[in-house]
Amino acid sequence: MSKSKITVKQCLKEMSSKHPVATVTPDTSLHDVARAMVKGLRRRVVYVVDEEARLKGYITLNNLKDIVFSHFLSSKLEDALVLSEENMELFSSEKAAQVMENDVPSCHEQDLLHNVLEWMMEADLLDVAVLDQDDRLVGNLDVLDLLQQWLLYGCEVF
Repeated sequence: MSKSKITVKQCLKEMSSKHPVATVTPDTSLHDVARAMVKGLRRRVVYVVDEEARLKGYITLNNLKDIVFSHFLSSKLEDALVLSEENMELFSSEKAAQVMENDVPSCHEQDLLHNVLEWMMEADLLDVAVLDQDDRLVGNLDVLDLLQQWLLYGCEVF
């Protein structure tokens, strides 16, 4: 089977369900990071960008879950379902920059989709940030989006 010449940009353009990328700035509170993550189509990752959309880091759902719910580990299970005012203050005081990971898995929109998919599989990645030629965040390549592409077009897309 020959490798496809489809680029990441072409793939993103073809997707029938274009999802907005969840982004925040480094000084965004974790409360607002959680809002960005669950807003709309519920993403597994929120990208931290500067005012020019340059990628600074990312926060995954697993990271956020561990931070938010660690406050409840010593509480009873039924108490864990509601954030107390005290916990909300603590949660609101932390900033995205304090908890983000800096080593963001990313590709460029001109990269061949086949190569990016190969790398995602080898690295066991579910999400990859997509950057333009100026290293600005322009999208997110999600393994669910790739499954959708496979369902529509078969292996030829890769």
